[in-house]
Amino acid sequence: MPSNRLQTLLVIAVVGLAVLAPLGAATSMGVATDGSTANDATTVGPDETLEDGGEYRVGQTLVSDSWDVDAVELQYREDDSWAFVAQLSVTDGRVRVKTDGLDPGRYRLAADDTDRTVSFRLRAGTTETTVDESTTTAEPTTSTSGTTLVAGGEYQPGQVLVSDSWSVSTVELQYRTDDAWAFVAQLSVTDGTVTVSTDGADPGRYRLVADGTARTVSFRLRAPTTAATTVDDSTTTETSTNDPDEALEDGGTYWMGQTLVDERWNVDTAELQQERDGSWVFVSEIPVDDDTVRVHTANADPGRYRLVADGTARTVSFRLRAQTLDASLNASVLRDHGSAAATTTNVSIRSNRAGYGLAVTSPDLNGSTLRRVLEAGKTVDTDDDGTADAVLIYDVSSNAELTADFRCTGAGNHTLAFTPVDASATANATVTVEAPAIADVYFTEKALRSSNDGVVRIPVGIDRCADRATVVLGSGNEPVSFVATLADPDDDGRAVLRWNTSATQTVDSALAAGNGTTLVDATRRRPDGDTDGAAVNGTYALSLYAGNDTDDVEVDVAAAMTDANADESPAVDIAAVDAPTALATGDDFGVAVTVENAGESAASTTVRLVRDGENVSTKAVDVAADATEVVTFSLRARNDTGTARYRVVAGDANATFEMDVRYRDTTDATTTPTETETVDPTTAATTAGNETASATGTGSSTDATGMPGFGLVAALVAVIGVTLLARTRR
Repeated sequence: MPSNRLQTLLVIAVVGLAVLAPLGAATSMGVATDGSTANDATTVGPDETLEDGGEYRVGQTLVSDSWDVDAVELQYREDDSWAFVAQLSVTDGRVRVKTDGLDPGRYRLAADDTDRTVSFRLRAGTTETTVDESTTTAEPTTSTSGTTLVAGGEYQPGQVLVSDSWSVSTVELQYRTDDAWAFVAQLSVTDGTVTVSTDGADPGRYRLVADGTARTVSFRLRAPTTAATTVDDSTTTETSTNDPDEALEDGGTYWMGQTLVDERWNVDTAELQQERDGSWVFVSEIPVDDDTVRVHTANADPGRYRLVADGTARTVSFRLRAQTLDASLNASVLRDHGSAAATTTNVSIRSNRAGYGLAVTSPDLNGSTLRRVLEAGKTVDTDDDGTADAVLIYDVSSNAELTADFRCTGAGNHTLAFTPVDASATANATVTVEAPAIADVYFTEKALRSSNDGVVRIPVGIDRCADRATVVLGSGNEPVSFVATLADPDDDGRAVLRWNTSATQTVDSALAAGNGTTLVDATRRRPDGDTDGAAVNGTYALSLYAGNDTDDVEVDVAAAMTDANADESPAVDIAAVDAPTALATGDDFGVAVTVENAGESAASTTVRLVRDGENVSTKAVDVAADATEVVTFSLRARNDTGTARYRVVAGDANATFEMDVRYRDTTDATTTPTETETVDPTTAATTAGNETASATGTGSSTDATGMPGFGLVAALVAVIGVTLLARTRR
C-alpha cells in the first residue's frame, strides 16, 4: 500500500495544480494545465491514455477523459479491499494521474454520484522500449549483497532480496495463506536494511511488516519456468521472460486469452460463473490442484466472472476484456534494395493495452530474417523444429511504432502477423516488395587479355544483396577449367580473380584473389590428371553465377584471351564525372562519364551507374586505343530527400559522387516528381541552373562532392528553432 507520506505528497500536488492552473504553469510533478507534459527533469514521456484494465509503468502520466464530476478518488488495491490514496481534480472532464513515486500494484479511479470506475495496474520500474532499433527490458537492480526488493515485484525462490529505509530494529516476514497472513520469520534490520534469503521458500505471496510503522512491502515468489528458445538459430534453454500465467486477484481486470492462477483454494473443485443480466450463471467446474485453480480464458466471452466453491465463503470476482490490436503501414509497396526511404516502412501498432508481449511471425520470412527486418526483440523457435520462426518484443506500449526494413528480402508479398503472447487478438500487415530486374553480379569487362607476365585479371561487380559470386573459367572444351567463388569483404562492389596462365594449372598455383577480394573456394574441373603439359593459350569462356555455387541460372558471360600481346592490352579508366551537387525532388538531371583507354588496343566495356548499391542504368561503350568517350545518363530524381550517393563503374575502375536532394518548392509546378530515376540514353548530361562537380578515377574509389549534409544541418537548425519557440511560448 502507498505510504502515508506518499498520500500527503499527492494531495499537496493536487492542491498545487489547482492554485497554479490560472497561470498556465507546470507543477513540480511535471503536469501542465494545457494538457501537455511540462519540460522539467521529472518528465518521463508523453501522456498515456488511461484505459480500463490497462497496464502501465511507474513514472508514466496517465490521462482519463469523460468524467462529469468535480473530483475523483485514486484508490489502491490492498488485500481484498480498495484503500484511499488521493483526491484528484477534474478539469474539463479530464483527470491526470502522475505515477512518480507510486508503488506497483492495482489501482482504480472512482467517484461519488457515478458508477464509473477505471482500474489499472502499475508495474515496477521503468522500461525503455526502442521499436525502430532494438527492444530492451528493465532488469532488477542488483548489488553484491542481493537484488533490490521492489514493492509489488516478482522474484524466484533462491534469490537474496534487499529492502532499505527501515527505521525499526526488526521486521516480520509473512506468507499469504487463504485469506490471512501467516508468520514466517523475524528478520533483523542493520543500518536500515533487511536481507531476505528465499532459499527453500515456497512460491506465493509474501510481505514485510513491522510494529511501530505502517510500512508494508509485498512481493511474490514464482517458481522458475524454462522454455527452449532459439536465438539466432542456436537453441538454448533459458528461463522464460514472459510467463503467460497471471495471478488472479479479486476485483482485477484481465485479458481474454490469459491463464489466470489463484493459489488459495482449500477445496477439490471451484465453479466458474459469469454475470448475465444481473444473475450469476454456471460456466464450468474447475479442478483444484495443490490449492491452485487455473482459469483458461482463450475461448471465454468478455464480461464479469467469479470463482465460488462449496464448503467455503470465499469468492474471487474478476472482469475479462478483449484486447484490441491493429497494425498499419505508412508504405505498403517497397523496394528490395536502394535508399532507406525506398526499403523501409513504419508499422503502427495500436491497442487498448500497454506493457504486453508481442509475437511477430510471417509465412514468408523466417525468424532470423524477421529480426533483421524489424531490428527489435529476439528470435524464438515456437514449434521446436530447430529453426527460429518468430520474433518476441516485450513491454509494447498501446501506441507502439516499429520500423521494418525489407532490404534484401526478395521480391513478393510479405505478410507480418502480430499476436499478443497471452491474449486472443491478432493483426496482419502485408508489404509488397519489388526487386529491379538487375543482376546482383556481373563481369565489369567482357573481353579480358593476359598481361605480359601471363596473368588474366577477371573483375566482377557485386551489387545489391549479393555477397558472393562464382566464376566458371573454361566452360566448354578448353584444356583447363576452374570454378572459383569470390567474396567482397571491403564492400566496395567489386572483386577480382587473378588467373596465372604461366604457372602450373593447379588451384594453389594458378588462382589468386585480387586486392580487397577473398577467394572463398576454388576447384579444378579439367584436366583430371597432371597439368604440366597443359597448353593454356587460346580463348576461354567465362560464366558467372550469384552466390556460392552454380546451382542458380547463369547471370553473365565474358571471354578470357591468354595468347594476346600484353603491349596491345587496353587500359580502361574513368577520367571524369560531371554531375550536379544539389537538386530538388523530381528534377531532371544528367551525368556525364568520361571513359579513357590508355592502352594500345581498342576496348569494349560497360559503364554502370549505381545509387545506394542499386543499379540505375548500364550502357555499353567502345573506346579506341589511346582515346576517350563520353557516356551520358539522363535521369529524374526520386521523391526521397537527403544525400544520394552514386558510384560509376567502368571495367575495373570506379568513381563516386554525391548529391543533396531537397524537397521541391510546391509553388513550382513545372516538374512532376516520380519515385524512381528514369533513363533516356539519348539525352546529354546537362542540368540548367545546377553546379557541376568533376571526379577523376584511377581504378580506385574517388569522391566528387559539393557540400554533402547541408540539408541535414539546415533541418537540425530548424528543429532547434521550433523547440526554442515552443519553450518561449510556454
